[in-house]
Amino acid sequence: MRKTIEIQLEKKILKVSTLPIGKYALLLKQIKELPKHLSEVDNISQEQLLQKLPFLIATALPDVIGIVVVATDLEKTEAEECSLEEITDIILAIIDVNNFKGIFEKAKKALALPSKQKTS
Repeated sequence: MRKTIEIQLEKKILKVSTLPIGKYALLLKQIKELPKHLSEVDNISQEQLLQKLPFLIATALPDVIGIVVVATDLEKTEAEECSLEEITDIILAIIDVNNFKGIFEKAKKALALPSKQKTS
């Protein structure tokens, strides 16, 4: 059974569930654009972050909406109607139910394993 989190939106309850591998691949394609926006917030103060927030939201919004649409059953227009708090809750639920941190740690461990060499 897939892990699911329910989020109360203004107009409905949204179920965010673990993604099947095909949707996961689509999500990764959608996520690839975010680093170019987030690199602008490296090593800045909270005050500077707050000053840049409107610009970051404006430039990253299409990518964030795309992530929400791929990872949930919301249509694009529905996602665009969500508040900042709702979008944040949805993104956090996507991260939680899909265990991105755990998968990343497993991948790091697998890549760190020494390859078995054949001895003759």
